[in-house]
Amino acid sequence: ICLSNEKRHEINQTMMKKKKKNKHIILDKLDKVKDKKRIALYEMIIYKDLPVVCKINNKKLNVCNNERFIITGFNKKKKIISIKNDNGGIIDLSFLDFQTMFEIAYCITAHISQGATFTQPYTIHEWGHFHASDNWRLVTVSRTTDKNNIYISSINSNRPIKPIKPIKPIKPIKPKKPIKPI
Repeated sequence: ICLSNEKRHEINQTMMKKKKKNKHIILDKLDKVKDKKRIALYEMIIYKDLPVVCKINNKKLNVCNNERFIITGFNKKKKIISIKNDNGGIIDLSFLDFQTMFEIAYCITAHISQGATFTQPYTIHEWGHFHASDNWRLVTVSRTTDKNNIYISSINSNRPIKPIKPIKPIKPIKPKKPIKPI
């Protein structure tokens, strides 16, 4: 999990290249497509077991924004990619639809992770980033079922780092004067 899209793209590009399999295809970066709402931001190396995340809602395909999938296969001749969701449902997509609807998900932002539960170990990046608020940190550490699954990256960011403050409990606000009934 990370804070910035810049870091997410960096990690996803690194992991995609590192983990690519012998059998893979490369989808080139796209320029403006369809309704110009989404573009493929980078070249994608597609292979079996690649984690991806949906970035738009699509009623026809019954997929929603931030839903996670795994690539189960592809057909280069037919230009089809098959993906599977957490419930085991398989969807076949054209290369173009895949590129406009999905992004690589080795690393996701805390925003995308909201609502997810991680049972496997994961790393939190940019913990000391100057934009990393206490609420952001709470979201990142509360995704797990076991605190031993959390790793905080010690790799320094290129951006300035602010000191980490411990999360303090919020005290209830008491009115100065008693409230009179109406």
